[in-house]
Amino acid sequence: MKSRLMGEGNLQRSIILSKQEYVPLSANSFTVIIMDFLGGLNKDGQCGMNGFETENRGVEDNLFREIVTAMQNIPVYDTTNITVKYLEPGIAGAEMVVAKEFENSRGLLHGGFIAALADTVMGLSMLTLGSKGVTLDLNINYLAPVQIGTKLLAEGHVLHAGKNTLVAEASVYDSDKVLVAKSRGTFFKSER
Repeated sequence: MKSRLMGEGNLQRSIILSKQEYVPLSANSFTVIIMDFLGGLNKDGQCGMNGFETENRGVEDNLFREIVTAMQNIPVYDTTNITVKYLEPGIAGAEMVVAKEFENSRGLLHGGFIAALADTVMGLSMLTLGSKGVTLDLNINYLAPVQIGTKLLAEGHVLHAGKNTLVAEASVYDSDKVLVAKSRGTFFKSER
């Protein structure tokens, strides 16, 4: 895998995530591009966490790099087709393409996948503030059914960052911008 980090102005940066060649880039915005040329695309043309672009909307450069690098090493994001779209301090956005394998007994998206997407964006919003932690409590309200093949868009944001806990909220929308779920989570801040 190769990751290329573009910096501001004439700055050139690159991080190497495998033994592939070094590719320096320069641009006027912060973007991380991660591609796994061996993994390729799935049958729906999606590439999950193995191939995506994440926009940096103000997160400190080293922290942004650390978050994106860590995300690509967590297999569940490939399994669930979750891709991180943007990170900004206290806010994170991601999307998920609903695969046939995520179907419940009624032919709709199983709610656990929506909960996983909501938990992911809330956890990422915490990471953008430099805090690490684990989910203590998560509640979710399902507001509309989701069809197989739909692209879900989710945004999480931190509501309160205390000394030991953090509270975040997530909204999940379908591609028609219909709110399909709302979630709130409490996270225990930890060093690991």
